[in-house]
Formats: sequence, C-alpha cells, structure tokens
Amino acid sequence: MKDIQDLIRLFFENAANMSLLHERLMCSGSYQPMWEKINKRIMDYRRETNRGVFGLNEYAENLIFAYYGANSTLLYRQWVQDGKKLPLEELIEIATKLICSGMSSVVKGE
Repeated sequence: MKDIQDLIRLFFENAANMSLLHERLMCSGSYQPMWEKINKRIMDYRRETNRGVFGLNEYAENLIFAYYGANSTLLYRQWVQDGKKLPLEELIEIATKLICSGMSSVVKGE
C-alpha cells in the first residue's frame, strides 16, 4: 500500500508542476480525448509492468488500474476547476484516502 500512496503523491506533485499546455491537455474539455489516449497508454504500461502485484486475476486487476487512472485524473481536474484553492498537500491527503480507502475514509459516521 505504501507504493500506491507514493504513486498517488508522485502523480499529484508532477501534475501540479506541469506546464500550462499539459494542464490544458488533462483538464480542458476539448483536449480531454487526447488526454484519455495518453492516460490509457500510461495505464496499459502500468498494467503490464505491474501485472500480478495485487494477486488477483487479470480482469480484477484491469478494474483496479482503470479505477486508479480515472480517479486520479478526475480529482486533479476538480482541483484545477476549483482554482487550486486547496493546498497541494491537502489534495494529496484526500486523494490518497479516497483512492486507497474509498468514501468511508472521508464520510463521518452517524
């Protein structure tokens, strides 16, 4: 799990420091299809490089990689759309909780 948390941090730190062109590729509506192709190539590479890391069958792991790839991008896009109002560390903390532990990690119990 530490490796996944490190990958989440690496993704958001790199994304927060990328050029305006790269940010637009990831976040601007008209460029999103191009970003989706780039992200798919990255996730395909990760899937092949890290096959078996979760100890699950191929199809279950495909879901995990799809979840990580889509949700990292989605959270980053929302942060940009909100004008990057949250500090980067808080974004990383919330993203890590959501990606690693789901909604139960951020929803307060009754």
